[in-house]
Amino acid sequence: GNVIKGLIEKFKELGYKNTDYMFLNAADYGAPQFRKRAFIVGSKSKIPIEIPKQTHGSVEDLKKDPSLLPHVTLIDAIDDLPTIRTGSITSRSNEYLEKSNPFQMQMRKKSSNVKDHVITKNSPLVIERIKTVPPGGNWEDIPRKLMQVDGKYKGIEHAHSMIYKRLLKNEPAITITNFRKGMIIHPTQNRLFSVREAARIQTFPDDYIFKGGLSAKQQQVADAVPVMLAKKVSESVLKHLHQIIKIVSV
Repeated sequence: GNVIKGLIEKFKELGYKNTDYMFLNAADYGAPQFRKRAFIVGSKSKIPIEIPKQTHGSVEDLKKDPSLLPHVTLIDAIDDLPTIRTGSITSRSNEYLEKSNPFQMQMRKKSSNVKDHVITKNSPLVIERIKTVPPGGNWEDIPRKLMQVDGKYKGIEHAHSMIYKRLLKNEPAITITNFRKGMIIHPTQNRLFSVREAARIQTFPDDYIFKGGLSAKQQQVADAVPVMLAKKVSESVLKHLHQIIKIVSV
């Protein structure tokens, strides 16, 4: 759009001869989340900057390119984390479940137990609402009587499709923003997502420790660029820098 074009022009004014932008989806780089982000990269070298090669894809993508790995699904990302019972704010144990797959093993690599597996405590009314939402559903599936507060339908006029959204387990998650304020619901348990589950979706390794209170941790996770996507972009930039150094040193 015009904003990106304007930024690229500013880059050129500052002497960046080679400036480009790329729209990348985190799910295409190993994250269990459909999250599209724009990256603008500028270089004072004329050597082109390569877009990171896609590593994962949908069923249709795999038909076109068999070298791709299938998208990591939400359940594949989080089903080795202990259950948090309805009404509780954390699990009874911080031990991993036996289930594991390549993604989970990568996340667990340097961690001996589960950290930050905690959720916001919800009222009995909110829990009753959550129980009525089917897979893929949202607030519109909640009986209207449960949406009433003091006889009024509180907040419905401002609601959007992501409010009380229960995610589907067998595909990557939707874009995770503030999963507490958005009331994003676990695919198989009647509760919201824990900090650690959201961190998994954002591909933070399990040994990464978030600072601050629960609300601060939730916001830190929600605001981040998925680690795996950031890594791919940084590798592309690093490769570009190595090419420049190689030419200069010849």
